[in-house]
Amino acid sequence: VAFRRTANTLAVLLDGVSIGAIADMSAGEPTGPFYIDLLGSVAGISSFGEQAYSYGPSKAAVHQLSRNLARELVSEHINVNVIAPGRFPSKMTSHIHSDPDAMAEDCKHIPMKRWGREEEMSALAIMLAGTGGAYMTGNIIPIDGGFTL
Repeated sequence: VAFRRTANTLAVLLDGVSIGAIADMSAGEPTGPFYIDLLGSVAGISSFGEQAYSYGPSKAAVHQLSRNLARELVSEHINVNVIAPGRFPSKMTSHIHSDPDAMAEDCKHIPMKRWGREEEMSALAIMLAGTGGAYMTGNIIPIDGGFTL
């Protein structure tokens, strides 16, 4: 049952990512470069997974899907990269960032000793979607305060 649930979760997550990537591709103009920036996670890079057995592998699959898309689409002037965030405040992490003790404990695992900020994630996305991302494709870019070191 646990394996079936994990496999189903993985399939749903990957279907959503691949459909989103294909939809983004059709929005471009023929001059390019165009950009597909997918959202992965450091959970797809690190084994420190907090027993979220479908989340980490699904994010690793997003990373691999992006590499496959990058190779296939580069000749069409489409660059594909992944932003792989570490800890940022979200609904998924509210049980940690709303509890000062849990937050302090979690930050012990991050070399920068803090979580990421919204403006830091935004700056990376803007860079990838502009001139800064023009010569980048097939990259998995951790934004994690050093967590994956």
